Amino acid sequence: MVHMGSMHGGHYFAYINPTGKQWYKFDDEKVMKVDERVAIEQQFGSSDSLGRGGISRGSNAYMLVYVRESDWPKVFCEASERDLPEHLQAMLRGQLDRETQESVEREEAHLFTSVSVVTPEEVASHVGEKAFGLVAEERARGGPRRVRSTAKFIDVMREIEAATGVPGAQHRYWRCLSDAKHRERGTRPREIIPPSHYDKSVGELSTPVDPVHGRAATTNTALTVFVEVDARPLPGDGATLVFVKWFDPATGQLSLHSHELLPRGSTLALVEETVLQARGLADGTRLAMWEEAGEPGGMHRGPPPGVDDLVVGLKGTERLENAQIGNGDVLILQPRGEGKPAKDAGGGVRAFVERKINQVTVSFQKLDDPRDPGLRIDLMQTDDYRAVAEALAARLGLPSWEHLRLTQKYLWTKKPVKSPLTSGETKSLKQLFLGQMEAHFFFYEVLDKPLSQVEQMRSVRLVYVNPRGEFEKDVVVSCFQDEPMGAVVREAGEQLGVHPSELRIAAVNKHMIHHLMRPETKVNELRLAQWEYRVERQPADEAADALAARGEFLINVSHCVRAGGRPDLDFWGEPLLVPVSPQDTLDTVRARALAKMGLPADDPAALEWKWYLYQMGKAEELAPGTPLGERFKRSRVAEQDLSDMALAVEHPDTRPLSKRRENNRAGFFARPDGGIRIG
Repeated sequence: MVHMGSMHGGHYFAYINPTGKQWYKFDDEKVMKVDERVAIEQQFGSSDSLGRGGISRGSNAYMLVYVRESDWPKVFCEASERDLPEHLQAMLRGQLDRETQESVEREEAHLFTSVSVVTPEEVASHVGEKAFGLVAEERARGGPRRVRSTAKFIDVMREIEAATGVPGAQHRYWRCLSDAKHRERGTRPREIIPPSHYDKSVGELSTPVDPVHGRAATTNTALTVFVEVDARPLPGDGATLVFVKWFDPATGQLSLHSHELLPRGSTLALVEETVLQARGLADGTRLAMWEEAGEPGGMHRGPPPGVDDLVVGLKGTERLENAQIGNGDVLILQPRGEGKPAKDAGGGVRAFVERKINQVTVSFQKLDDPRDPGLRIDLMQTDDYRAVAEALAARLGLPSWEHLRLTQKYLWTKKPVKSPLTSGETKSLKQLFLGQMEAHFFFYEVLDKPLSQVEQMRSVRLVYVNPRGEFEKDVVVSCFQDEPMGAVVREAGEQLGVHPSELRIAAVNKHMIHHLMRPETKVNELRLAQWEYRVERQPADEAADALAARGEFLINVSHCVRAGGRPDLDFWGEPLLVPVSPQDTLDTVRARALAKMGLPADDPAALEWKWYLYQMGKAEELAPGTPLGERFKRSRVAEQDLSDMALAVEHPDTRPLSKRRENNRAGFFARPDGGIRIG
């Protein structure tokens, strides 16, 4: 199994050698022969194979799947479709049938036209749901149909008549086209199909499908027809088909009012009169009018459109041709506010359009529950952190938004970012989702304290070890950053059920205790990225006053091995603290260290262990009876600093898996393990 790309993305494929003689590359639906050199020697990546954006163009072996020679005949044997489970046979046959059908349709695409029929009811339904535009072809009656291009349009008319139950004499047919100059307006009814063209083929009336944006992949041409049900004859000098939408300021909703045939040369006041009469509005009611010039999310050149790009104010005194209103154009009307001039009358429509431009649906999921189905909330791209948190708090039934904390998700890894958003975040949603962040998604946490208060706190992870120096569990405490370590000890004691006076905390790095924490040290002084902090019971005889009374001090005893015959020591496990006096030798210190491990001084296995004095990266092997106390005393820089010198004991790691809790923080280097070369 091979991966090509980088940690941010890429592609998987496989090299298989089923006969032991020939390698094959399996890449999705493509299978090809390759040389052994390609399959093996070229699958180790390359440091100089970075392409555009830092994405590696090299491929790397990811997984090896092997077959024992004794099992070879059972694995690489003759197989047929009948050897598959029944449900897989059915799935395979269905997939092959679909691929065959799609292949035939692609080869015959030049013989067919995709025909869509749009009715006024479907336009009204679309406007009620989407507000902007008229209708998408995929929502047309029966959806797009694949019709032979040689079929007569009159045959399509008969099908429409049968489907609607309306006599064909009451139908008018309009070809829906996109404006080459204004593609942002979408597909609209632009040309009437005269009776003289009813005998033409659908291919003659169709338009080429955009190879990029065309919805009909199995046809080269498309024909979308708007069916107008109207028995009235067209005016003698022709007419313009316009669609009229109504905005209700009380509900904030936009709906389809009607479609109208306006005589050429008429003014927009005719539309106002028609709407006033149809809606039963009082005489003297004044209306404001706009042209819908585009759709949010439509095909726009340049930057995203603003309100003025999508709605253009109109005056009732303007003639259709002067306002450049043509077939298929859309007008929006609403009651005008008292005393407001025409340019300001449409605050309702403009605010509605602003909402539609900036509206976005954001998903939220619990940070600590990957199985949480989450929830979705409609927000505005201009919303700031507080607005987002308030909306989520309202959905969750929380008393205050301040009890929520939001964290973004990396686009490529799909994991939460390390730093959650702060309560003082001023960026808008649109700004937050730039760069490498997953768009329209947040993880959330419900806090027991206001976020502003939590932000003044710091979480400290402590490793709790038993008296033998074996890992037991992690303890996480939260304290204000200006609090002393005494507060950390108190909270840890509460969680462990131990009185704080019986606990001590040590800073550990690379399996060695660096120093003991002083009670007056502030939480914000902790170096969480560098040290791991360990909490353990402090024996009464190891308290500072007890040690001072006996003239003793603590030293660091660490476990180690020599890996691969190298001279360097490789440390592992949790180190021990052992009291030492200036008169102590290796024998007395060794006995105390073994006692801490729960072993007698004459333990047979322990007698084989080697002991070293470790200082500044160098190990000095110690012989029995070597004086140690005075050397450790001279090396002490400060009372609680144990970093300068340590005692190391070489022995194999026989801990049970449950106790193998290694330090994986910054500064820890795992033991190097050997690898195998494939091929």
